[in-house]
Amino acid sequence: MAEGLVGTADSSDTATLTAAAATPQTFVLQSEAERVVRCWWLKRHLAAKLQQRQLLLSLLVEVQQQRYGLLAAATEELRASDRKEQQREQQAFEHQQQMELHELHAEMLRKRMEQRAERDRAQQQQEASLRRLRDGKRRREQQQKGAAAAAV
Repeated sequence: MAEGLVGTADSSDTATLTAAAATPQTFVLQSEAERVVRCWWLKRHLAAKLQQRQLLLSLLVEVQQQRYGLLAAATEELRASDRKEQQREQQAFEHQQQMELHELHAEMLRKRMEQRAERDRAQQQQEASLRRLRDGKRRREQQQKGAAAAAV
C-alpha cells in the first residue's frame, strides 16, 4: 500500500530507506513500518529544528534588548556629557563676562582718578595764578604807598 511513495532524503536517514531510483536523492518507501519510522523521524527532526529556531529567536531578542539598552545608556551618557560641556562653556562665558566687567570697572575708576587729578592740578594752577595776581597787586599797592610816602 505504501509502495511507490517518492520523496527526498537526508544523508542521515539513508540507512533505513532503500534506494530505488536513478538519482541518489530519491527513494521509495518499502513498507508501512518504514513510512511510520520516517514520519516519526521527520517530526522529531522538525521539532528539534523548531526548538533550535525558537532558542535562536529568544537569543536574538535578548541580544537586541541588550543592544537597545546599551544604546540607550550610551545616548544618556552622551546627553549628560553634552550638558556638562554646555555648563562648562556657560561658566567659562560667565567668568569671562565677569572679568571684562571688573576690567571695565577698574578702567572707569582709573579714568575718574585721572580726571580728579587733572581737575586738582587745574584748580591748583588757578589758585596759584590768583595768588600771583593778588601778590602782584599787593606789591604794586605797597610800592605805590611807598612811593606816595616817599613823595610826601
